[in-house]
Amino acid sequence: MNSPIGKLLAKKCQEQLRSIIEQENSEEDSKRPTDIFFVASCCDWMPIKMKSKRRLALEKVPMNEPAPTNILSFDNQSVSFANFVAPGHHYFYFVEGSERVFLSPNYPIVRFKHSNVFLNRLTVKKRPIMLTKFAQKRGKKDEEIFTLPYSIFNRWEKEEEPGRTPLLKKMFEFDMRYAKLERLLKNDVSNVEAIKKKVWKHYEQLKDIYLFEIGRNGKS
Repeated sequence: MNSPIGKLLAKKCQEQLRSIIEQENSEEDSKRPTDIFFVASCCDWMPIKMKSKRRLALEKVPMNEPAPTNILSFDNQSVSFANFVAPGHHYFYFVEGSERVFLSPNYPIVRFKHSNVFLNRLTVKKRPIMLTKFAQKRGKKDEEIFTLPYSIFNRWEKEEEPGRTPLLKKMFEFDMRYAKLERLLKNDVSNVEAIKKKVWKHYEQLKDIYLFEIGRNGKS
């Protein structure tokens, strides 16, 4: 970006972003004349201005990069507060302008501690900690161990009985069609069936070996 063309492109991107922000602000002022602030215990009761999806998207765009072509199609009327909060109970309310204080009907309204003040309450549950296991290898970098409960496959349906056997059977029949045993053994039906029976006996183990090998990704 230090070249003349790079500097010109960066300047053009900044002008484009500035134009979009000005348009966004004018729409915001005309259709939503007063700001709405989120005041919560998780923010030490400091008022935080709520923002529209378009505003949040604009803030993520670097000044030296062009804005997405669909940025103006983002919602610019409804506002939200987006941030991480710790697990537990959090109390909050909203302030519009400098006078109006209100609560949301979408969250429980409860008494705040032992006072006569009623606030919205949000309960955030703890998420299970995703522990990663590593195997130590002498003279080599530690290698991560695959564990199903902490992998991206933990929500997949497991291949367990009674549904496992029919699935394996379909896989087996599919593989046997591509093996072309009939042509190899010159349509010797007895030998073909004997081989299929033997392969089926060890098919599940063969499948596991196959999946293990393709998962090695060329590792020795």
